[in-house]
Amino acid sequence: MRKPVVYQQTPLTKSQAALAPNTACLASLPTELILEITDRLALDAILALKLTQRRFNDILPLDQRRWQAPRSRCAQRAIQVYLTPSSSKPSHRHCIVCNAEYPISQFKSSNSPACAPMEHTNVPHDIIKLPPRVCFWHVGRFMRIISHEAGNKNGWVSHSDKMCMHCGDIQGWDKCECKCDSCSFWEVTVYNRHINDGQKCRNPVFWRDAPSSRVRGENQLWVREEFWDANGKQFVDLPVRFESA
Repeated sequence: MRKPVVYQQTPLTKSQAALAPNTACLASLPTELILEITDRLALDAILALKLTQRRFNDILPLDQRRWQAPRSRCAQRAIQVYLTPSSSKPSHRHCIVCNAEYPISQFKSSNSPACAPMEHTNVPHDIIKLPPRVCFWHVGRFMRIISHEAGNKNGWVSHSDKMCMHCGDIQGWDKCECKCDSCSFWEVTVYNRHINDGQKCRNPVFWRDAPSSRVRGENQLWVREEFWDANGKQFVDLPVRFESA
């Protein structure tokens, strides 16, 4: 007969001790039980867990069995991100889609070529909100153009969707081909340009109304498009309307 396993509580830090009586969380469990729970986790999952708390980093092993196990492309990418040292430059940040490092200013969409900054400010800000650790080079990833027959919907509409943080695909448009358990998804705002008149959407640029002390909340988002007529190149500003799912 198998002997019952007796778990002994590892001494907790003051912060863990304060949390344990009120909340049943993984970090407050005995070390032996944590090891048994995490025994079947893949390498990328173990690395992610080790990065969440000092205690997990100390007790969770990175044994040879996990390193030798077959891994998907997404798992390999996640491991690479987890093991990449943080930037030694406080002025820089790592883009998880580009897998490259850029100045922090490039993580604000107002600096993107696809956005026009608000007037009367030189401080980088959000014209459209980017997911955490995604640089402004990916603003176009959140836009798409949908052509309709005459009489159907026309204009810019935004709504919430989910983005795979491994490949960057928008799930409501074209579900990614990632076949792994390590993919994470961020809720993002996407922008659809509906066209029903056969015209082309040329060089769209997002911009917002200037801040006003009399208006509370988010400023109206617009898109400026180019078009050509008998007088040459012209511009038109179209409002972006948000639709709930």
